[in-house]
Amino acid sequence: MEAILITVSRTRPSRHTGCQRCRIIRLFIMVVAMLVLIGLIAGDKFQFLNFLTAEYIAAAIWIVGGLGFLVKLLFWWIQKRRAVNDPEQA
Repeated sequence: MEAILITVSRTRPSRHTGCQRCRIIRLFIMVVAMLVLIGLIAGDKFQFLNFLTAEYIAAAIWIVGGLGFLVKLLFWWIQKRRAVNDPEQA
């Protein structure tokens, strides 16, 4: 019974808060809106940002995603090793 309650509490967010996925989507939409607004207001004043092309942004997303995957894989591997070596987990 206790394990079920822990699982339910993890899937249900606290009152007046959204899930993590919803918060990330909202943050992304706000950042995009701010970039559009800054782009409209600033106009040609940001000429120094011309080197930022779609290819550079895509490469940065791939690199950050790959590094994030490797870090998560490393943590998973460490956690799996600890569970195998820990006699209380069995």
